[in-house]
Amino acid sequence: MTDALSALMPLRNVQAILEPIILEWLEVLTELTPKTEIVLVDDASSDATVEVALELMIQYPQIRVMRHATPRGWRASLLTAMEGSRGEILVFPDPESALGLNALPKLWRLLDQYEVILAGPNCDVVQPWGEAAPGGYQMGSRRVFESLRDVLGDRAQLVAALQAGGYRFLQTEVSRRYPPMATYRAACLARKLFWKPTAERTAGTGATSTESASAAGPNRPNYLARLRQYARGQ
Repeated sequence: MTDALSALMPLRNVQAILEPIILEWLEVLTELTPKTEIVLVDDASSDATVEVALELMIQYPQIRVMRHATPRGWRASLLTAMEGSRGEILVFPDPESALGLNALPKLWRLLDQYEVILAGPNCDVVQPWGEAAPGGYQMGSRRVFESLRDVLGDRAQLVAALQAGGYRFLQTEVSRRYPPMATYRAACLARKLFWKPTAERTAGTGATSTESASAAGPNRPNYLARLRQYARGQ
């Protein structure tokens, strides 16, 4: 597998946890392929999320940043990230993913046989804190995801569309047993990359302007340096 890989990351109000999560993603993805990128889309956060993202983009050329001028929701943010990405293979976490990044190498290897891999947690494995684990990762061909963009974000509809279209896809479970505990903690934090009130979970998305953050640059205080003091241990 030598295709370029793009990770799509909708974000909102996650200034304190964004840096460690994205750096862990970057480390794992570059082990899969040197041709990788992470596309961050800030959905009009009210905190310093976009400032942290821009600082990361300055330090790491694999990171790209875009933002919505007004909140549009997780699905619209995912589509914005897709439009701004360049890889032939796309990967993104479900809105409430409960899988750690150690699942990604397995999914990457399976792409030799399938066009799309839908990974969820093995619910037989008991987690230390016992929270629900509804989601995982989706990885596959850009061509397939773009053709099914209208059902992205709804796992059941996506599966039905993949079946109807005759695509080669696989639903698989991955163990959620994560030694050491730090890896499991990172997975729990990753579930919060796109914070949203309960009312927004079923809300539709409206068409509003999208801004590319890469052009303007972070002409703002260095929030990342400040937040490093507080992110650890939270």
